Amino acid sequence: MSIEQDLNTDVQHMDEEWVKISNQFFKYSELSDLKDIQCRKKKLEIEAKEANLSIHIRKNTDKYCKELNVSKLTDSIVSTLIIADPELEILKSQMLNLEKEKKLTISVCKSLELKCEGLKNLTRLWIGEYYAAPTSNSEGKHFLKIQDEVNERNVLKEVKRRFHNRNQETKE
Repeated sequence: MSIEQDLNTDVQHMDEEWVKISNQFFKYSELSDLKDIQCRKKKLEIEAKEANLSIHIRKNTDKYCKELNVSKLTDSIVSTLIIADPELEILKSQMLNLEKEKKLTISVCKSLELKCEGLKNLTRLWIGEYYAAPTSNSEGKHFLKIQDEVNERNVLKEVKRRFHNRNQETKE
């Protein structure tokens, strides 16, 4: 499956989505850890290559001095020769790609966490029959009556809260 398919939510089959999400999260978490390990190995490979190049260049000072037409190899010249090495450039490019893949898998894990929250909220809506239509006029009227009662309670709570806050302010 692709990342897009794993991140999509099929609201018609939420039970299946709940079953799949833990496996998806584990899969991408494991992949993220694998990419992290690969990045570390690639970094060590780059450091070893840089060290070997430095040793090689310093052992062959005369050769490089003649090639570069300089009397002495300075540290900055050695550093420049190391940076310019084509094999090292390839290794660094590979490491950048691994880091990009690692960040992508971390982003997918975060998106799966958001998907889980979305599933929780969708489940609450489903339990509350948010998507259900009234089956008769009397049921619809009953729903409206309940909604009016809830709204009245909320208004009363807000008035009481404001009154309490106003009393607290006058006491101070």
